[in-house]
Amino acid sequence: MQRLGLIVMTMASCSVFVHAEENSAPLSADAEIAFLSAYVSRGQVCNDRPVMQPALTVARGGFSFNAWGNFNLTDRITDKNDFSEIDLGLAYDLPTEVMEWQVGFLEYVYPHTLTEVEVETAEGPVTETQAYPGTREMYISAGYPNPYLTPNLTVYYDIDEADGAYVYGSLEREVEITDAFTLTPGFSSGYGTRNYNDFFFGVRKDAWNDGNVYLNADYGLTETVSVGAYISYMWLWDSEIEEGAKEGYLGADSLFGGIMLAYEL
Repeated sequence: MQRLGLIVMTMASCSVFVHAEENSAPLSADAEIAFLSAYVSRGQVCNDRPVMQPALTVARGGFSFNAWGNFNLTDRITDKNDFSEIDLGLAYDLPTEVMEWQVGFLEYVYPHTLTEVEVETAEGPVTETQAYPGTREMYISAGYPNPYLTPNLTVYYDIDEADGAYVYGSLEREVEITDAFTLTPGFSSGYGTRNYNDFFFGVRKDAWNDGNVYLNADYGLTETVSVGAYISYMWLWDSEIEEGAKEGYLGADSLFGGIMLAYEL
């Protein structure tokens, strides 16, 4: 109930921010749906079979609220086709000119993801199946958009279950093929602190986690509708992190991709 209450408070806060800015900036909304061959995040192969990932972002006056979900299209992780993860985010774009800065809060909920936990009882330790614990993060990101090579850096700090930090950096180059068609190749990598790596990989040390190379293609059908395609390869830098990923997830590397449809409301 505490977690549900926080979600409601987060959504209510977003409404307050939007209301406060309603006289000074227009409301914008973007909806997106992606169909991917796997769900891979921060070096974690959460599902190696097809998934659907819908998202909705509402923004006004620098504030934005985002809801994102991962829906398993098979019974690989959940008992049936269902949402294994829902993320709720509240963010604010800092008013700077040269660089793009954003601060935000993320709430992670795993409504139908189960895990085995060892519980102490009067008869001794027993293994029970429980819902995977949700968690929450604060973050700050910085990007420097330019015509040549765009660097981005985001620092996430888990303030709940993991009590650790994950630092994510990327380099991208957007190439305009035509007025409607763009290609964006990129490279990214993540670094986790010992608490973060201990919680997610069972390895208590500061270490580089994942490396990624990817290519995103986007084609604008109209002024408000676009379609895209995405392909990525993920690997793990550290051998101990790799072993932890093999034990806790569905592999230590992954080649995956998919298609996306976006609509600006």
